[in-house]
Amino acid sequence: MWLRTVILCLGFLSTLWVCSAMDGFNDFSNLWHYPTGYRPLPGFNYAQPETSEGTSSPAGSSSPAGSISPISRPLPGSVRTSKRRPSNDDMHKANSLFVASRDEPWSPIDIEQPLDRRKRYRVHSFFMDDHREYGPYTIGLDRFEVKPYPIGVWFFKSTYSTGWIVPADIENFVHGRERNLLENSFFRPEPRVLNRIRGQLEPTLRKNGWEPQPVNPDDRRSAKQGEFLWPPVKIHDTKQELQMPYSVKQAINVEVRNAVQSHGPEKTTVWAMVLPQEETSKARKIMMTRADEGRFTELPYPSPDSDFWLFHELVLDNKRHLYQPHVALLGGTFLPKVAVDVLQRKYIIKPASLNVKRIL
Repeated sequence: MWLRTVILCLGFLSTLWVCSAMDGFNDFSNLWHYPTGYRPLPGFNYAQPETSEGTSSPAGSSSPAGSISPISRPLPGSVRTSKRRPSNDDMHKANSLFVASRDEPWSPIDIEQPLDRRKRYRVHSFFMDDHREYGPYTIGLDRFEVKPYPIGVWFFKSTYSTGWIVPADIENFVHGRERNLLENSFFRPEPRVLNRIRGQLEPTLRKNGWEPQPVNPDDRRSAKQGEFLWPPVKIHDTKQELQMPYSVKQAINVEVRNAVQSHGPEKTTVWAMVLPQEETSKARKIMMTRADEGRFTELPYPSPDSDFWLFHELVLDNKRHLYQPHVALLGGTFLPKVAVDVLQRKYIIKPASLNVKRIL
């Protein structure tokens, strides 16, 4: 009998203790109080409803009149919602509150073009070791953006870090098969080669009084002459990297082939540049051709003092010891219109051999 009495007393005391703890819950919630106007996502009221004038705060709460704790349950029908859909600007501001939105270097963007259904992404601005801000860039365009990019960025690493690639001399290459080598071209912006190209061009032009100018003076983020432009790319099918779409490569191939066909003794439309041998790098032969800036860049108007140039290299793919020849697109940049005369006079470039007409 006495044991039953003890159990009943303990149960009664436990009930009183739980009720007491629940009564003090609102006091604890004040530690997490937000002002009434807090809205993590504009247009959607995740905050507490405003109480009517004269309504007091919950018992034991130190919240000011006119607000209610975010942990407390709001009165039925007291939450005022908004029917307005969040705009792109709202979403951008909301995403900037969370670190997770920056885990990937790019995010989808909406561009209202009814005739163009391609998905586009924006590469967020970022800093490199040179403390310079790069970007933002667009993924999904079919033309070069007139913005410089750090040529060592990892976005394109898979395009030049895989395979057994050996450089070849595009002027003197002997190709027995009747096949145009441009058909199997690929985008390969190898940083070491791009740096060596700039190392040949810029010092020579600077010694002749050239100072790199912005290609588009109206854009503060514009690339300067001699800087390689952000290429037209898409997201890789299987990797978190970028690659050039097949349609873009085909359009560039047509432009290069037209230049090769026009090349001859009386008219030079293809140039060759030799990158001298270095301690750890062999000499390389680079092919240069002009391209229509209106068709292949996002420049809004023709440049009065610059030409757009494409750089290619012949490489041999030594996979399975077959040494298959391919033409690799290295990149594109603007150079001053006087560049050809200066570079030829200083023996940096010369008209390419007519052999290129046979293999390209």
